[in-house]
Amino acid sequence: MIKTLHSYFLSAVVTFLFFTAMFQVFEETIGRLEGEIYPVVNPSLTITAYEERLDGTIRLSGFAPKVRDCGYVNDSLEWYFGTPDRHVGVTSYFEDQPSINRPGVLSWEAIIVGLSEERIKSNSFATVKHDCGWPWLTVSTFYSSDIGLYNGREEITAD
Repeated sequence: MIKTLHSYFLSAVVTFLFFTAMFQVFEETIGRLEGEIYPVVNPSLTITAYEERLDGTIRLSGFAPKVRDCGYVNDSLEWYFGTPDRHVGVTSYFEDQPSINRPGVLSWEAIIVGLSEERIKSNSFATVKHDCGWPWLTVSTFYSSDIGLYNGREEITAD
């Protein structure tokens, strides 16, 4: 009887450890999947101004819709040069807080990105993380050059 209880206990511990490890492995994937299906912000940051800085970075101003009331995770802005399938991370951070931090339109005066204006417009994307009360963080696409919103209007590109 004790041997049976011991084996059940051991099985329960091994099962718990297995699922805990699997959750940690897939936590980012779960957050990205949720962000694709039910994002906190839409991937439509509209860039209204570019300013080249002495350190080679660009200071962006712009606005974006926030559609869910989840808390922003500090320092979670990640900007990438390339596509979601093949990319490299670049320096990026918010130098200021958004004008509002609840559902609605958020606006910034200082988003710092380590890419040229042309590369931002043509081949980049950005994500942000939010805490929506789940055991994982929700990862939403914040900007995508595929959408191409600049100066409050859609840029027309030749195909």
